[in-house]
Amino acid sequence: MSSSRRLFLQNATLALAAVMFPIGGLSQNQLHEQSEAFDPENLTIFSGVSSQTFEQWIGSRFRVSLGKQSQGSLLLTAVSVMKAANPQAHEIANLQPEAGSIFVSLNQPSVTGFSLRFQRSGTPLQQNTYLLDHNWLGTFPLFLVPSGLSARSSTCTAVFSLLGKIAAT
Repeated sequence: MSSSRRLFLQNATLALAAVMFPIGGLSQNQLHEQSEAFDPENLTIFSGVSSQTFEQWIGSRFRVSLGKQSQGSLLLTAVSVMKAANPQAHEIANLQPEAGSIFVSLNQPSVTGFSLRFQRSGTPLQQNTYLLDHNWLGTFPLFLVPSGLSARSSTCTAVFSLLGKIAAT
């Protein structure tokens, strides 16, 4: 490969960008904050989690933090169950695979889920993974997405997708 002025300028620009923006230091800080939020102790709530885990706490407050900085609190206003249309085992058994298609097995996972809707007064939260703290549920990370704004309050939503197996009948 021969050297050219264009190649020299491209390499010089990349080297200058690397010196001006130390990616390594920035990413290490972000990794440290993420590893703290995803500490195994903070994830115990997700073992066997279901909509019932949260339904009894509708109307209660959750403290919110991001990177050890308090972001105020959220009020849990609703828990909504979402059920996917899962085919029954006898429907799967009657499927005739087309030429070149992948055969569908009875062990195909089914997907169900639920969502949590929170209300917040003041500045809306940006989409991010926050650390939530509740007096009874403990501390756990949750990915929150802004879902509604009004003059005085905002809402955000967290969605849980749960994998299960189709029961053979």
